[in-house]
Amino acid sequence: MSFRESLACGLQKCVGNLWKGDDYSDFIVIVENTSFKCHRFILSACSGFFQGLFKSPMKEQTEGCAKLEGMTSSTFDIIINAVYKGIDGLSIDNVLGVWAASEMLQIGYLIQQCHMFVMENISVDNYFLYFKHAKLYSAEDVVDHCLNFMSRNFKQFKDEDNLLHLPFDQFYKVIADDDLAADHEEIVVDTILNWVKYAPPSRQTTSLNTGNNTVGISFTNAEHPDGDFSSNSLSNNGNNDDTDDQTIVTCDVTSENMQACSQMTVTRDSIDSSAVIPVHYKNVSKCLGTDVTERENRKQYLVQLLSACRLFTIKSGFFDNVMKNDVRLLVDTRAYALMHEALMYTLDVSRRHDAWPDAAVYRASSSFKHVMVFLSGDKIVSYVLDTGKVAELAELPQECKSCSSFAIVIFDSILHLLCSNSICQNSELYMLAKEKTWVKVNSINENRFVILLPHGNNIYCCCLDDSCFHRRVVKSMLYRFCCVHGHTSDWSQCGELHGCVNCLLRFHKYILVFSTKNNVTAVEYYNTETEEIHSCETSMSGTSQDMVSFNHKEDVYILQRNGSLWKLFNTDTTPVDFELVSKLWDFDCSLKGCVLYKQILFIFCNNKQFELTLTSLPGIFKSIQTISIDSKTPCLPMTLKLAL
Repeated sequence: MSFRESLACGLQKCVGNLWKGDDYSDFIVIVENTSFKCHRFILSACSGFFQGLFKSPMKEQTEGCAKLEGMTSSTFDIIINAVYKGIDGLSIDNVLGVWAASEMLQIGYLIQQCHMFVMENISVDNYFLYFKHAKLYSAEDVVDHCLNFMSRNFKQFKDEDNLLHLPFDQFYKVIADDDLAADHEEIVVDTILNWVKYAPPSRQTTSLNTGNNTVGISFTNAEHPDGDFSSNSLSNNGNNDDTDDQTIVTCDVTSENMQACSQMTVTRDSIDSSAVIPVHYKNVSKCLGTDVTERENRKQYLVQLLSACRLFTIKSGFFDNVMKNDVRLLVDTRAYALMHEALMYTLDVSRRHDAWPDAAVYRASSSFKHVMVFLSGDKIVSYVLDTGKVAELAELPQECKSCSSFAIVIFDSILHLLCSNSICQNSELYMLAKEKTWVKVNSINENRFVILLPHGNNIYCCCLDDSCFHRRVVKSMLYRFCCVHGHTSDWSQCGELHGCVNCLLRFHKYILVFSTKNNVTAVEYYNTETEEIHSCETSMSGTSQDMVSFNHKEDVYILQRNGSLWKLFNTDTTPVDFELVSKLWDFDCSLKGCVLYKQILFIFCNNKQFELTLTSLPGIFKSIQTISIDSKTPCLPMTLKLAL
């Protein structure tokens, strides 16, 4: 049988009308000398506190009246209207009082309503007060929401002590959050270093202010030596008694005519049922502040915190300063190697040719975006991986619009374009500078079909004739051009390749050269250090035409147009070899590029959407996203600074 909200609302209205008329009431709740006529059945159905009270042998069970301390009559009026009539009376001014009272009375759905209200109305002015209450009541959804709010407003909070007071697990959530808003990652590292060096002071008394009256437990220094909250008092009666019989709930039991009241105090020692415990205080000493041991050993978390940063996006000068000024801290915590690795990444251009390791992925709030670029028509187009937006990056140089052959390559986040025309003898190389302007770099004395590949400090170019597919004996020339400042800007011939080359691939110090004959792919590998060329003993079934590749950590994978996925590897005796991993589809697809980004394998092709036989590969990617594009060139990964 299905639940109908209209029927439930109808019942709620009937119950509300019954309460308004005081019909059949059998219990009185007194709050601040205000009497509320209620019904045991309704109270026990909604409140775990009252359910436990009515099942206990306490006098109010028979006398039909109880006086509640620790909340205002206006707070209880909001609660009773919510219970009987379904009226939402929450506001910025009363939500903390209602939340605390709901925790005391154990009204689950009203507690959730308070959680939702707090999360919807969090602001810079109230976030930390909400955060403290959420930790007190173990409201993990609100705690996580507040931490995410701190991340999204990190620029405003980075210098506050409130952020430095956070224990490791919560501080880590802020730092690791992809939504963390910082102008640059250097600020995040500075904040981490400040947190590690910071020692939160002990507080004499830890307490909370609900905004209107007191609810809950007051913790003294003996119970919780490391409280990290402000000293606003939990109680407005000035009671700071440190005895073990700390009052939790006080109920005054009276007769129906409210005479001859007998007071009863429930203490920690006298509680038998968890139903009458107003606050979940068993984990409070853990959640309210930083443990002494954890505070003294914050340095042990430095490596883990730095690993959550995007260290590879930081400029080298920052590492120089940190490794000089905080060398003892970095060495003691074994974080020096981590910083040195990041420094080497920023200095060595050869390590930045592959698509992004985790530490090189910019945060969602950054103006730098990870894109795939390709030539469509006469325009260079970018596809933003996070959003799927396609935007024009630049038009072709005017003198290249009549060219018949194009190739692009990314070198150190700079786009290079090689244009050739069958009429001219030379091919021209351009680089895309700022303001979408093209700068001519050099020319190569070739006008044949070309494939470009960055490796080390060089761009390599493989030139072959368009008619090579119809020849029996084919030779292709390999050229290189050093892009490092201060070196010659001319191309130089560095090798002669055999076969009709379809694809070049970077693998350690080698350039792999793929060519196809009789639907079998042969592989040569060119040693960039010795300039020697060797043949690989293993061959691949299927063509190397439209072959693409992607990186996963240190591994390189090859994807053929027939859906075969191969993994490259080497051994002590075999510099280059490969093995079949899986089959993603079983038909031919005109591939243009692929990249592994945030555990999603993006595949770009000229085909329309197609059905995959495999959509995930545990340990490599969680899902596959195919994007149909109209491209004249391969589709390559790049980092661009785009307007937010």
